[in-house]
Amino acid sequence: MISKNSGRQTFVQKFKKETAVTNKNRIMIYGPKNDGTYIVELKTADGEALAISVPAGETRVLKHFQERMPYGLFVPDVA
Repeated sequence: MISKNSGRQTFVQKFKKETAVTNKNRIMIYGPKNDGTYIVELKTADGEALAISVPAGETRVLKHFQERMPYGLFVPDVA
């Protein structure tokens, strides 16, 4: 039997590889983790990243957006 978590990890690993190839800015929401927290990752096309951990009691808005962008959000350069 495959656990829900292992399927999610496989998806995340695949998505990270695809993002590296596309070379675009991206915002991704991961979670919920076992403790109910979520991780919001902001990653530039150059590979710089910032990950923010959001406590379980503060995730309502993240759940809303995660449902609407399950593959993340790619952000174009406006320059």
